[in-house]
Amino acid sequence: MARLGVTVPLALAVIVVVLFANFGRWLPTACILLVLPFAVVGAVVALRVSGMNFSVSSAVGCIALLGQVVLSGVIVCSRILHALGNARDRRAALLAGAGEAFRPVLLTTMLAILGLVPAALSHAMGSETQRPFAIAIVGGLITSLPIVTVVMPILFSMLMGPPRRPAP
Repeated sequence: MARLGVTVPLALAVIVVVLFANFGRWLPTACILLVLPFAVVGAVVALRVSGMNFSVSSAVGCIALLGQVVLSGVIVCSRILHALGNARDRRAALLAGAGEAFRPVLLTTMLAILGLVPAALSHAMGSETQRPFAIAIVGGLITSLPIVTVVMPILFSMLMGPPRRPAP
């Protein structure tokens, strides 16, 4: 656990650097970072509901979960930014970008969830380490899916501020 105290902040710092390098601006980076705590809360709730303790295995699952949620956030923000670059109406562009991102985010998230459900439900030999890992990821993805697909575009719009009026 002491090593995780170093690894988790380091992983978050690397995520911030990579996101900023990818987008070249703070708005999408901030939107994605604001979604991450909800995913971790979903992971912890899923562990508690299933009667599992937070362990090294579940902490590693949370780190993997953050990677998956960041990927979904990058897809949403990229599509929104692309739509904003080609449109005059900001609200329509936000809706179009979020709509374009919905299917790829849904598919990647469901693929990860369905792939980990057998490990999350397993009681076979060796499942003591794989179950917390899988439960953390599945619980966090279930929580983060509606937040990334619905709340993130709204948050993106709010952080953008009011639209600029053209000069007379």
